[in-house]
Amino acid sequence: MATPDAKRITHTMERLSKCKIELLKGYARSEKRHSQMLRIVSGTAWVSMDGEDRILQPGEELKLSHGKHQAVISATGDAPLVYEFCDCQE
Repeated sequence: MATPDAKRITHTMERLSKCKIELLKGYARSEKRHSQMLRIVSGTAWVSMDGEDRILQPGEELKLSHGKHQAVISATGDAPLVYEFCDCQE
């Protein structure tokens, strides 16, 4: 049986984990919104969410708050887009 400290450490590790996703030029991906932070690692992203479009460059971040609709993330420019999420719920 896990101790309370072990459970807390596991929860913290899950909460801070990241997943990198790569998209090639011209491709798009729909992402569910779970109060997470989208961070652009490389390439240029076109993010469409709630009727607004944003262009993000490497190092820029955008909070994807809970919402009714998914966010659509597209790769623009010649370089592949690499982005990651980190959970920002507290």
